[in-house]
This record gives sequence, structure tokens and C-alpha cells, in this order.
Amino acid sequence: MKSIKALLALAVLGAASTAVAQNSDGRSYIYSGGILVLPDDRQENSDESFGAMFGYGIPLVDMDLPFVGNNIDLEFTGYYNSLKNETADDRDYQKGLMVDAIYRFSRENMIDLLGFTPYVLVGIGGVQEDIADDSEVFFAAQLGAGVRHFLNDHGTAVRGDVRLMEVFDDSYLDVRFNLGLEVPLTSKGAGDADRDGVVDTLDRCPNTPAGVAVTLEGCEADDDFDGVVNSIDQCPRTPNGVPVDATGCSADSDLDGVLDAYDECPDSAEGAQVNARGCEVGGDADEDGVGDSIDRCPGTGEGIVVDAEGCAIKQTFSLEGVKFEFASANLTPNAKVVLQDVVDTLAGQPSMEVQIAGHTDSKGLAAYNVRLSEERAMSVKDFMIENGIDDDRLTAIGFGESQPIADNETEEGRELNRRVEFSVISE
Repeated sequence: MKSIKALLALAVLGAASTAVAQNSDGRSYIYSGGILVLPDDRQENSDESFGAMFGYGIPLVDMDLPFVGNNIDLEFTGYYNSLKNETADDRDYQKGLMVDAIYRFSRENMIDLLGFTPYVLVGIGGVQEDIADDSEVFFAAQLGAGVRHFLNDHGTAVRGDVRLMEVFDDSYLDVRFNLGLEVPLTSKGAGDADRDGVVDTLDRCPNTPAGVAVTLEGCEADDDFDGVVNSIDQCPRTPNGVPVDATGCSADSDLDGVLDAYDECPDSAEGAQVNARGCEVGGDADEDGVGDSIDRCPGTGEGIVVDAEGCAIKQTFSLEGVKFEFASANLTPNAKVVLQDVVDTLAGQPSMEVQIAGHTDSKGLAAYNVRLSEERAMSVKDFMIENGIDDDRLTAIGFGESQPIADNETEEGRELNRRVEFSVISE
């Protein structure tokens, strides 16, 4: 019995612990609710029982604790419940006082949990048990996890959790389910003047405009770390270390149509004809290793494997620089420049048929990633059709996150996995 209850509690703990941590909203609160107890056997006659609890929570926003920072609430809880007797009408009772440290998780990152935001807790306290006319006080410790569902903007929330409590001396292991209502004691505006989700005591940017994403310090986010905040960044996925202009986009210093981030020859002469890498073309205009004088397919794109006559053979390849705007299928300006090479290749080989495959990293739901990859593959296909390639020569498909080529646990790996691949299926 003890092992079954412990496994049940641990399963709930694991399910509620997958999130990114953030501090509470900086307000004291009260909590009241009911209890269902699955007690360990006491004299072999204990059964499930019910009770009530009341708690008072204090956010530790002015403390910076090792490893957890300002993410802890301290909660004082009193409870009272029966220990149902299976063999008689008499009831045994249990009451206690606990002090719990509660580690709350980010409300904003829990969209996939339909508005339920998790927390974990650990605590110690004292328990008094009145069993068979014998009253004793024991030391107790508990570990738990639960979720909150916010009912309004004030922060009132329905809250439920499961706790695994060890009552020492007699070594009882009880499983306790709590369900109740949590109510902040002050208005939200009092602790968060700009309403960005970061309390004023921690907010380094207290006048953040309404609705913009912020960091844990309350300042506007800059996801690609280019020095231009997200709200005005027109190129939100600029590679690390690339110089950008005031709009967050890489400049085109030599005005050759290739952005500096991808320009291998950033000092091309004004008006010079350049390839997709931004370098002037010469005796091998498409730089496929086959001279222009014998190249039967002179418009072959960069990175495409060709035969001795300069024409593409059956193969699968992906092109660096084929990028999309964040969370959409809209091609970036530079992606269109890169794709023009593929258009030129297909135009030079009218019999070639190509499959366009979209891939994503593992962030987000799998079904969403499949749909996004399909939309991105179709966006590339539509671009090629708009530039003169027949529809029946092109096939678009999305694989979502199912075919990674790098580690999705690192930013570099996820960047490689977000790609579009071209497969020559007919020469």
C-alpha cells in the first residue's frame, strides 16, 4: 500500500515539474481549501479521510537565495482532518502546522497546459494525532507539487496539489490531496506598476510599454542578442555577432543585394555582378567547378552537385540562408536571393523535378511543427512558381521535427534543424 501511494504521488510530481522557473508576482496571499488524505495504516484500520486547511504565503522577493534567486514563497499552513476508522463509528483525528517553501513556475510559459501553471514545494512541521484516545505529537516533512488556474486579472486562482508526507517516529507515509482557493492580499498594480509581470522591486526597466515581452529583470527582450529589442527588430533571428542597423537587420555595405551577414565578399565593386555569396563572377559564373565555355547548365545554384557538363544530378541538399520570419512561413529578403539560384538551376534544366522538404527544431508541439514545416515548404514552392518554374516540377512536403540533423538541446543544433532541403528526383 505504501509503495503504491508513493508511486502515485511521484507521478504527479513529475508531471507538474516541466517548466521554466520565474519568481512569484510579489504579493502576500491567503489560501483555504479541502483535503483528501490517503493515510498509511495506523493500527491497521485507517482509511481515506477528509479535512480542511488554511495557509498564509509570503513572497521572498527581497532575498536572493543561492541557485533559486527570488523564486520562492514561504507558506505557513494549518490543517485538521479525520483518520477514518473502518471498524467503528469513532473517528481518529490529525492536525498540524507546516512551513513550506514553494517554488512557483512561469505563468507565461504554460500556454500548452491550458492555463494551468505548476509549482513544487518542500516543508517541515509538527503533527498531532489523536488515535484510540492516545494523543501524540510528531515531527513531519513533506514534498509536493501542484498547479494553479488563474480566475481573473487580480490573481485569484484555484489551486490543487498532491503532497507526500512522512510522519516520523512511527514512520507513517501519507498521501494528501489539497484543493482550494488562493487570493492575493493586495492589488496587482501595487507591486507591478508597468504590469509587465515583473514586480517593481526587481524591475530594472519600470516603464516598459504595455504588451511587450520582457526579461526576468523587466526589460524588453532581445532574443537574438543583436542590441535591438524585439518590438522594433525586423530581423529577429540575426546570427550571433553579426552587425545590424537600427531595425535589427544586417546591413548591405557594398549594395550588391547580399546582406553583410552572408556576404563573403563585402567590398564588391559598385555595379559588379555577384553570386549568392556576394562575390563577383568570372569564368565560372555559377561557381560549380565547370567553366562557362562547357557548362550546359550555367545557372546552377551554390552547393548543388553537378556532372562533368555542369548540370545537377540526383541529390539532396539544403541551402544556408533560406530563413523565414519568426514562427511564420514568410521568406526573409535574403532567402529570396538565395532561392533565386535554385530557380536559375531549374530554369537551365527543364527536365529536372525537385522535392522541397521543410524541417523544424523540436520547440513547440509536434503537430504545430509539422504544419509550420509544410507551410514553409509551400512558401518556397510558391516563390519558384512566381519566378517561372512549372508547378508540376515541384513537390512540397513538411517533416516537422521528425528528421533532426543536429542536437535539439543546443541553440546551434536547433538552428541547423530549421532548414529547407531540396531533393532532385528527376534529372
